[in-house]
Amino acid sequence: MSIVSVFCSDKSGVNNYQFPKVIAGQVKNTSGLPLENAKVSLPTASNVEPVFTNAQGYFRIENVPEGKHKIRVELYGYEIYEADVPSAINGISTINPILTKKDYITPSIKPVSKGPVRIYNNKLQVDFDGDGNYSDFFIKGVAYSPTPIGNRPVNVQQEERSLQYLKNLNANTIRTYSGANPEFLKKLAANGIYCILGFWVDYNVDLSIPSNREKIKSDWIKFVLQFKDNPGLLMWNIGNEQNYQNGNNAYWYSLCQELATIAYNIEGEKYHPVAINNGEIFNIGDASKFKKYLEQQGITVDQDVITSSLFDNIKMEKSKINILIGSKKFIEGWDTWRVSSMGLLNIGKGQGPQIIQLFGRGVRLKGKNMSLKRSDDKFVKPLETLNIFGIKADYLNKFLDAISKEEVEFETIEIPDFTLTSK
Repeated sequence: MSIVSVFCSDKSGVNNYQFPKVIAGQVKNTSGLPLENAKVSLPTASNVEPVFTNAQGYFRIENVPEGKHKIRVELYGYEIYEADVPSAINGISTINPILTKKDYITPSIKPVSKGPVRIYNNKLQVDFDGDGNYSDFFIKGVAYSPTPIGNRPVNVQQEERSLQYLKNLNANTIRTYSGANPEFLKKLAANGIYCILGFWVDYNVDLSIPSNREKIKSDWIKFVLQFKDNPGLLMWNIGNEQNYQNGNNAYWYSLCQELATIAYNIEGEKYHPVAINNGEIFNIGDASKFKKYLEQQGITVDQDVITSSLFDNIKMEKSKINILIGSKKFIEGWDTWRVSSMGLLNIGKGQGPQIIQLFGRGVRLKGKNMSLKRSDDKFVKPLETLNIFGIKADYLNKFLDAISKEEVEFETIEIPDFTLTSK
């Protein structure tokens, strides 16, 4: 007599467990109220991007890789929730997490971070491989804010090109103004480039109004939850040159402190540094006290050769200054919101960073309601048009050829050469 053993196996796994293609559900608190902006992720599938719950607390993760998974739910003010994903029915696993409240104990002085980035003895140090050995990190980077001509979205090809440029520069850091593509940050990290990640704060928001502050904090919480585990993150940066508008505004600094505390509470002992950046030392209060404070922290401060600006009035709403004349090494007036006309005399004979920076002065547009974009109003359009006049500026033709391929509207007027003679 012979015995034959037959083992049946299929992709449904053990005990008839059905692998899900979709994981969905609703997140609530212990009182039964739905929770918005909770981060839902799969620790067992790091290649699947996390999702956030909507206003009704619902979430849906699609294209789940085959296998048994765990689900993790994170929301500021609540304990982290983790559970096994149940078997699927018709390809969908349904799970409804219940989150419990969490009380945070925030130390008056932050301990040194145990994460991949830390500040130690006033030095920025990193341990990206997680072996416990930190090394000093000297930032060699650029501000990164690619905006394709025509305000179209940045595509993968442009990101790949940017990555190559950054590698050619031997850069190890970029700094963004308002978030970044998470996948691009991962790609940067794989190439030894990391990000000072910017969180945009509108200059014109009244920070003394509680509802405005709560909206900013809500957006910040989602922002931190989205990026905190990204390998490309070097540190957080709140706002951009807010000192020009809010340098002496206590509400701005108290908001930054609140946001930094929130980030610390979310990240825990492996927190990333939080920074704000100023435009020079303009409007920051008592500059001499600030200088002494920096020196106490071991930071060397040198006196600028320019003690006061010659062009403060140019940024005033009722300024009567209409023409600004200077050389290509002009160091003031660049931060005005826009330039309407630009004359290039014997400048721009070849492609290079200086000529591109000059053109950049003409696209620094404040825009309606701080939108940083041009309007469609036919009466406003002429005021938002940059006029460039070039004499012996050969690169202009190459520049126009380039932007024509980007379908940008422009008009050229050729002025014949002439010679002035006197008798």
